[in-house]
Amino acid sequence: MRRLFVIVVCCVALLGCRGERGASPAERQMLPAGDPIAGKEVFVKMHCGDCHEIYGSDLPPPTIDPPVPAYLGGNQLAAPDEGYLVTAILDPSHEIAPGWMEELMTTPEGASRMPEYGDAMTARELVDLVAFLRSRYGPDAPAAPPSPEP
Repeated sequence: MRRLFVIVVCCVALLGCRGERGASPAERQMLPAGDPIAGKEVFVKMHCGDCHEIYGSDLPPPTIDPPVPAYLGGNQLAAPDEGYLVTAILDPSHEIAPGWMEELMTTPEGASRMPEYGDAMTARELVDLVAFLRSRYGPDAPAAPPSPEP
């Protein structure tokens, strides 16, 4: 838990460091630029691919059973914002993605099956992972299948 606190404090501090003269309020709220290539390495290191499929990537398909229908990437108009992704990584039970098969996404207690990663990665790894995930979205990305019927 202490490491999670340190990561959150570091992210807040990094956000605050964007206060250069002339920077807009929105620019001051952004994470520092991450490295999508390093973020892909974090994705592999943290075994995210055991549960998540990323459209258009060369990563092997998920192996967890039962499968988790939480797909990443695709040809959406916009990638999820940085804050959403950071929250999903640090506190995955905060919000379960709507429209997906909840019984495959959650434990019997209603929490996300995804563990919290705040104690497992550094702030730099978190920033790079967010950059990698965001790089997998956009109009030129492979099409993601529609949400399964509940």
